[in-house]
Amino acid sequence: MADLDARLNVFRPDLADERLKGVVEAKRFTKGKLRQASQVLAVHPEPDIDSGMLTQYLFGETVEVFEENDGWAWCQSGDDGYVGYVDAAGLAPSIIDCTHEVRVPRTYVYVEADLKSPTFGFLGICSRARVVSVEGRFSQIEMRGSEDGGWIFTDHLAALDDPALDFVAVAEQFINTPYLWGARDGTGLDCSGLIQMSLRRAGHKAPRDSDMLATSVGDVVTGWQGKLQRGDMVFWTGHCGIMVDADRLLHAHATAMLTTVEPVQTVIDRIQKIESRDVLTVRRL
Repeated sequence: MADLDARLNVFRPDLADERLKGVVEAKRFTKGKLRQASQVLAVHPEPDIDSGMLTQYLFGETVEVFEENDGWAWCQSGDDGYVGYVDAAGLAPSIIDCTHEVRVPRTYVYVEADLKSPTFGFLGICSRARVVSVEGRFSQIEMRGSEDGGWIFTDHLAALDDPALDFVAVAEQFINTPYLWGARDGTGLDCSGLIQMSLRRAGHKAPRDSDMLATSVGDVVTGWQGKLQRGDMVFWTGHCGIMVDADRLLHAHATAMLTTVEPVQTVIDRIQKIESRDVLTVRRL
């Protein structure tokens, strides 16, 4: 088997993406079928809910499905390329062309264009939907399973071609959001999910995990000691955060099990003391 990252490439000994013919060995190759997440979907490394959560596919996210078996779908995200197994019931068979995305950490989807009406639930930041009408302060989105769709407060949406101006300001909206490994839907976040979602809302395509971000986003800041500034991304092996100014780091972390701001030197000292790890790199857009 070729030395490929299994997080970003669809291959097993028995089945692989047809685009990997000649690159990997597999008994069978297949073409992925386009589907769309109709809810937030936990992505697992195995077709087993107890195998842990790698990441999440967001509402409206397009995925390619390479296999469906026993209620599980083996997929690859059309957004960041992440591969894993999801509950197949959460994938819609057809694609809705989305027009807007959620621009706030979380927003409710109402049954009617009325803040007192019942809700279907909520959508997290960067969830995508198609707006079909506007009534008062609410926008109606197309929803499968609901003949009349759902309603979202219009100011909580942004057109897909209207990104946020400051990704750090986006990230600051998540202060005190719980830390949750693999999460990126706004109800919880891990360290790389915070950076990825903040960058994505600001129009920057970014990979999912901290090691991927550390080698691809922006440019390396050499001699960063004493030169950090707002927007710098600081990376350790297995962890990352965003500078809100020259001295303070915003990060989702397991120490507090929250997304918090604290002096970057405090974080540097703590990680070195507990895990014997130094800063790996600093990157800047």
